[in-house]
Amino acid sequence: MLSARAVAASLAAALAVCLAPASDSADGTRRAVGWRAVWSTTLTQGPGGLWRDPVAEYVAGASEGVVALGLGRGPVVVMDAGTGLIRSRIRPKGSGNARRIWVAGDTLVVQRGATSDYGAESYLAAYDLPTAAPLWVTYVAGDEEHAEVTPRGVAIARPSRLDLYDLRRGTSAGGVPVRPGCATSIAAAGAAVALLSGCPGEALRLSAIDPATGRPRWERALPYTTPPGDRAEKGMATEVQGAADGSVLVRINQTSLLYAPDGRPLPGVLSPAPEARVVTTGGVLAHSFAPAAPDGRPESVVTQEFDPGGRRLLRTRRTGAAGPLFADGRTFVAMDVMGRTLGLTWPLPAHLTSVDAVTGETADLPLPVPHAMAELVGVAGGLAFVLGPVPETLGGDGPAARVTAYRLVREERPRAAPLGAVAASRWPDACRLLTAADLAPLGGGHRAFPRTPGPRLPRPPGAADTAGTTGTAGTAGTTGTAGTAAPGQVACDWIPSADDGTVVFVSVEWVAPSAREARELFAAETARLKADAGVRALPGGEPDVHFHGLGTPAGTQFHALVVAGPVVARLMTRSEAAVRLLGPRLRDNLRAATSAGPP
Repeated sequence: MLSARAVAASLAAALAVCLAPASDSADGTRRAVGWRAVWSTTLTQGPGGLWRDPVAEYVAGASEGVVALGLGRGPVVVMDAGTGLIRSRIRPKGSGNARRIWVAGDTLVVQRGATSDYGAESYLAAYDLPTAAPLWVTYVAGDEEHAEVTPRGVAIARPSRLDLYDLRRGTSAGGVPVRPGCATSIAAAGAAVALLSGCPGEALRLSAIDPATGRPRWERALPYTTPPGDRAEKGMATEVQGAADGSVLVRINQTSLLYAPDGRPLPGVLSPAPEARVVTTGGVLAHSFAPAAPDGRPESVVTQEFDPGGRRLLRTRRTGAAGPLFADGRTFVAMDVMGRTLGLTWPLPAHLTSVDAVTGETADLPLPVPHAMAELVGVAGGLAFVLGPVPETLGGDGPAARVTAYRLVREERPRAAPLGAVAASRWPDACRLLTAADLAPLGGGHRAFPRTPGPRLPRPPGAADTAGTTGTAGTAGTTGTAGTAAPGQVACDWIPSADDGTVVFVSVEWVAPSAREARELFAAETARLKADAGVRALPGGEPDVHFHGLGTPAGTQFHALVVAGPVVARLMTRSEAAVRLLGPRLRDNLRAATSAGPP
């Protein structure tokens, strides 16, 4: 699961936005303050193990009425979007994992087939949603062909032709020929199919095809020429994406071009980026991308919001969101990545970021589950649907999966705390959670250097990353010292004076509204770590402390995950002896510092 999450985060392609009930007004007084669970449905596996990791092996489709979810080789489960009740389990013939799902009106379309064999054939099957009755089936030939579904029909891009089919009957609706030697890419763009075609030595062409008739709604030449001859496939990387209103994003060698539903180009500074996404809602188009840093890794995500009708760039913002970008009502939604500490996502709980498409109001609000155990799989009808494993089933033949629907809560009160849970003043100062006496067995002379894992979080007044304090600067149990730092200085490097000394890192992973919620978060993350084959379990243990090791290119990194009162913290070092010594001391210091906190 760690590898799947790391891949998703490295894409860093998302905006973020929250779903609000239609009756809520996103004005200056009613603010987003949290996510409320509306329903939760658990999906168990039968004998044979249909999936190993639901977060890594899912496909989903959502509409106002249903959520359709495919997990590994299991059936596609259709749930009522408003209640979570299972309406049907569709067990398509054939083998292989569900690869894609589309929900178009009363029709469900599923693509299923092998995912590991290059060129393996998959099939495309349609079903009537109210009855689960099969409608038609056809085949897609491996990696050479690509299918898309819209409310007006189905398109399959084949090497010599774009084939079109009726959505309900599966009968041919004609097609668009592809000249020999030319390449095509397609994407659903509202009711149309966006077709990007390139022939050697000619300009790329973009068109919007009506899949019911095969006629283009608009067509335009792009300011890029496909390299000639055998260099055509090697000299240019292209991709096309569509949005619900018919807007289109074209990616050419990491540069983005945006087009309105009528084919007009949209303005904007579209910087080169490894990945980009586009969605529309509330009459606003959102384009999110992560510009590459000089070392090739993506930087923080940039989101541009456009008014397609007026061709205006409304606003540009930096967000921490990563992964798929969704839209519903007048908001955009995505999983958020607030920051990182030594390669790990920080903080511990998953966050959903929301941006109101009209006002630009942004909210980063937590969910009561670890980040590595949550995946946003869709939004519809004012709900965000989050998938994850059931913690108590991890480590067996295969975990059960849980789908939870969340609704954004708005209230007439001040804006939520920076991390959406408790006031900044209740976060302990990580540099005061170990003392000189705690560190003395390691040789002494350690100095504390604050680290800021979340670049978008506020720093405490006067804080600086270059400041250094000795271990005597504060004791976690000293009245009035712990719990006064604001988020943004929640991590600390303890650097020894000797070059061969042991470096210790401490981070406050989360401060929950109550000790019960902190323990539930700690228990879920501990269950995940125990079930992860990439995590080395360390023998022995202490109450409220979980010891484990993670392999890195530089060697094993030893961790102690700690819970005390409403706080979950982490200690990391290269020494197993040091982590065993300091983990319990960190726990005890936190217990003293939080003894006056809420139960």
